Amino acid sequence: MQRSSKGKAPSRLHAQCDTMAATDWAASQSACAWERLSVRDGEKGTIVADYMTQRVWLWDGEEKKTRCWHLLARRELDGTTLKFCLSNIKPTTRLRNFVERAFEDAKGSCEMAGYQVSGWQAWHHHTLSS
Repeated sequence: MQRSSKGKAPSRLHAQCDTMAATDWAASQSACAWERLSVRDGEKGTIVADYMTQRVWLWDGEEKKTRCWHLLARRELDGTTLKFCLSNIKPTTRLRNFVERAFEDAKGSCEMAGYQVSGWQAWHHHTLSS
């Protein structure tokens, strides 16, 4: 983009690249970019899903500079359900550690770190007494 030497300098920042929705990015990745992980044991057996991660730059259009985040994509084995989350975890962190840490943080923020019940009634009692 050429600027004229006349007039006031632009004060509004502009992105230098096109934006992309996380769903579009995930759809554009090859099948070998996804890593299948067994995350934890569930009530109906081991929970397995496909994961992919990428460093991304986010900008809301208002702030003075962009922020670098770690984007984690989770795809169910049926291929229809996608979930995303952002983290400020170190870029050198292995994918499995990233996923396990995300579960630990989620349990901690829900005050369920010590949660060890196996039935609906016990869960219901636990959540009502918290």
